[in-house]
Amino acid sequence: MSKLAKNSVDFGTEVSDERKEKITKITIHHMADVSDPVNCTKYHLRTKKASANYYIGTDGTIVSGVSENRRPWGSSNSDNDQKAII
Repeated sequence: MSKLAKNSVDFGTEVSDERKEKITKITIHHMADVSDPVNCTKYHLRTKKASANYYIGTDGTIVSGVSENRRPWGSSNSDNDQKAII
């Protein structure tokens, strides 16, 4: 988890897989929502269709989601997700 994260939501192994590639990039995923970042993580856990390593609120607050050693389901591309912080 980044030292910049103010809070974290424990995803455990939900909506993620073991990361098998070295992190080499960042992928930005926009949710088009004004919810705070904790609510966004809870939405992803509830729907079980997506996840991210970090969620950033409109006020700049950063919340950790999926641990960096796990591949989030964030870009609809497994190869990209393996290599990216999302």
